[in-house]
Amino acid sequence: MRALVKTKAGQGLEMVEKPIPTPGVGEVLIQVRYASICGTDLHIYKWDNWAQGRIKPPLTIGHELSGQVAGLGEGVRNVQEGDWVSAEGHIWCGQCYQCHTGQKHICRQAQIIGVDRDGCFADYVVLPEQNIWKLHPEMDPCLGSVFDPFGNAVHASMSWNLGGRSVLVAGCGPIGVMCVMLAKWFGSYPIIAVETNEYRRGLAKKAGATHVFNPQDVDVAKKALEATAGQGVDIFLEMSGSESAIRSGISAVRPGGGISLLGIPGKEVSLDLAEVIFKQLTVLGINGRRVFDNWYMMEKLVLSGFDLQSLVTHRLPFSEWERGMQLMAEGTCGKVTLEIS
Repeated sequence: MRALVKTKAGQGLEMVEKPIPTPGVGEVLIQVRYASICGTDLHIYKWDNWAQGRIKPPLTIGHELSGQVAGLGEGVRNVQEGDWVSAEGHIWCGQCYQCHTGQKHICRQAQIIGVDRDGCFADYVVLPEQNIWKLHPEMDPCLGSVFDPFGNAVHASMSWNLGGRSVLVAGCGPIGVMCVMLAKWFGSYPIIAVETNEYRRGLAKKAGATHVFNPQDVDVAKKALEATAGQGVDIFLEMSGSESAIRSGISAVRPGGGISLLGIPGKEVSLDLAEVIFKQLTVLGINGRRVFDNWYMMEKLVLSGFDLQSLVTHRLPFSEWERGMQLMAEGTCGKVTLEIS
């Protein structure tokens, strides 16, 4: 089979031939049909500091997928060959405190496909049955390959009551734009989007943001106060990992408001915690998707008409993976999906 592999340290990836894996006990072989590119994949491609400290070549990358079941290991009962599926990319141990108390998404021993073990930028991938999500027959199966990032947006956004609330979204990559879409869907107003990239500011506006700002040009906290009659926003959804965005967002939140932090800073961030304390803010760190709570939410949103498809701006054949990485690096795209088979 074909596989897109980080073969050695340094920038770049290689398309190589590998044996088709064999599913073991409790595992499922998936023929990958669609796989979407994530910012994590771009980090690995560029071989930045994070990738150098985490990735151990050789490794097949990729963790956002949909495909069809092509083989069953011993003991698999809940899927059949031919089923269209997606999969939770965080593989949990099932034995730690977090797994035993409904927090599998932050399992202490979790492995991420395409990061800690071989991933889905390949014709086939093997995953535990416990991680498989059967796609609803009325759903475009391509959308299963964006359920991973959509789940991040659902987790970050729907941890709050968005209805009738004012929302600030910082960082309008695909997950940030999904947050804008969710805020619009649930009736938030105003919806303030902050992004340095012009193309992605356009995506945020199209997705329903009522105010779109370039933080390099304006004082975001001041603009947010103006947009909310001096009250400040109810909810701040931080998707960028930028220290300046985090600081300005905290200043923009009203006393008693809420914050979701999903963006990962590239370095330690210094904050004025006195502001958090005196404003009595509630701050949530968001990691991955709640298994499988957020998956049920995603399915119902899509089936009820939520236009997730509009965020898939590019569908490319697997052979054009380098173009996909370039689009991601330039920020001139929403979600980029590779058509594997």
